[in-house]
Amino acid sequence: MVPCLRAQPDLLQYLVRAWDPNEGRFNIQGQELEIYATDIYFLTGLSWRGERPRMTGTRIIGETMDMLIGRMCPEAQKSEKGGKLKIATVADLSLRVLLSTITRVAGSQASYEATKTQLRLATDCLNPTIFN
Repeated sequence: MVPCLRAQPDLLQYLVRAWDPNEGRFNIQGQELEIYATDIYFLTGLSWRGERPRMTGTRIIGETMDMLIGRMCPEAQKSEKGGKLKIATVADLSLRVLLSTITRVAGSQASYEATKTQLRLATDCLNPTIFN
C-alpha cells in the first residue's frame, strides 16, 4: 500500500522545496526529475482508468433533473428559472459540500446553483466506481 502524503509532512515539504517552477521539474540532489501524470497516479495509488470527469455541459444519462433530485435529495428545491438545484436547500451536508466545490471548480457564474451534470458528478463522488 502506498503511504498517504498527508501522513508524511516531511516528505511533502521536501517535495515542495525540490520543485522548480521555472523548469516544471523537481531538482533532487542536483538531478532533475520530471514527473508525469501517470507517475502521480502510481505514487498516490489512485486509479487512472475511467472517464475524465466533465464539470460542465451535458452527460448522457437517462434521468431527468427531477428524477435525480428525487433520488438524491428529495427535500431540495429547484431554482425558479433555469431548472437548476438550489444548493443551500440540500439537507445532506456531504452532498452540499460536493456541489459547492464542483460548481466553484467548474467556474459557474452562479455557484449557489448546480446543474444536472454537476449533481450527477456529485452523486458519482458519493458512490464511486472502483477499478481493479
